[in-house]
Amino acid sequence: MHSVNDSTSNNSSRLAPSSERCIRASLSELRHRQRMLVECDGKSVLLIVTSAGIVALDPTCPHQHVRSLDRGTTDGDTIVCPNHGWTFSLRTGKAIVGSGCIRLYPVHTTDAEAIVELPDERPRWMQY
Repeated sequence: MHSVNDSTSNNSSRLAPSSERCIRASLSELRHRQRMLVECDGKSVLLIVTSAGIVALDPTCPHQHVRSLDRGTTDGDTIVCPNHGWTFSLRTGKAIVGSGCIRLYPVHTTDAEAIVELPDERPRWMQY
């Protein structure tokens, strides 16, 4: 089951059916909410509307390897983890405060949807 959670509340709604490698979210709902946590087959993706466009990222902070960025604050093109203040660029994924980087995913938009391309998690030698 696919669900979309507003990261500031427990409201949820259904996503449009997704392919094996993509997650689809309503563009109008995303623009209204400004941020959505999408869960699909055990994988979480945080979608955020920024002035530069829509960003999709793994909400796991590399500091403690826990899902916390969905509760983080955004300022321009950065996101700050609420646990210890590590700050990451939403353009590059690199740490500005702290170390490491967050995983960003490609996002494409249509008139109605934001489509996030998920990478194949299988080892390269199994991808044929």
